[in-house]
Amino acid sequence: MQLRAASNDVVKIASLLRPRPPAVPVGTYTYWSWPTVRSGYEQMSWDLEPRTDPSPVGYFWSHQIALVGGEAGYLGLQTEGAQPTGKIAIFSVWGAIDAEGPEYAAPFSGEGEGMTVRVRYPWVPGRAEHLGIRADGHGWWSAEVGGRPVGRIRVGLMCQGLASTSIMWTERYSPPFHLCEDMGHAVAWFSTPTADGGVVPAGHRNVLAAHRGCPGSSVSDAEGGVVQVMGSVV
Repeated sequence: MQLRAASNDVVKIASLLRPRPPAVPVGTYTYWSWPTVRSGYEQMSWDLEPRTDPSPVGYFWSHQIALVGGEAGYLGLQTEGAQPTGKIAIFSVWGAIDAEGPEYAAPFSGEGEGMTVRVRYPWVPGRAEHLGIRADGHGWWSAEVGGRPVGRIRVGLMCQGLASTSIMWTERYSPPFHLCEDMGHAVAWFSTPTADGGVVPAGHRNVLAAHRGCPGSSVSDAEGGVVQVMGSVV
């Protein structure tokens, strides 16, 4: 009995001394490649279904696009917004020069500079939301979610249409945390996106960030699209 107890103590001590993964998220990404169109596409749309609600932890489910002759932008849903607060839809473009929207439109800086528009949007787990970006003339690009406008952003006239690559990703952005158990658990399904008149991507690849970090992240094909998971169920 004493030998068995001592052996159990050794196992417990070894477990405590075993290096823990760093408390950082492991990013999830789906890269879409599209048939090349010289001047780019004028519209892209997709569905996004959050399958968990990690609130009040801040998570962002995003589809990032790029403009031919310009920079990149993104449209997606967040759990915890700022200006406005709570659940929001957000559309931002780096290098943009103007913006207007029904609720919030302003410049942003920090990780690059550009313009952003945001609206309160009370998404719920298990309900798919339809999102889309389209050209609106004279350098303007409009974004919608669930049939509602998120706002418009204007870029320089040297920019053309949407480029032939795009990226869907999940981001855990707040609050700071020191233990993986505090990451929250985020699961979302993204549909296969379409462009002008129903053009579908030529292919895609699912990727996890290469650095070590908290367990639980995964990206996998699912019916009609992909599922991205970040953080483990506690």
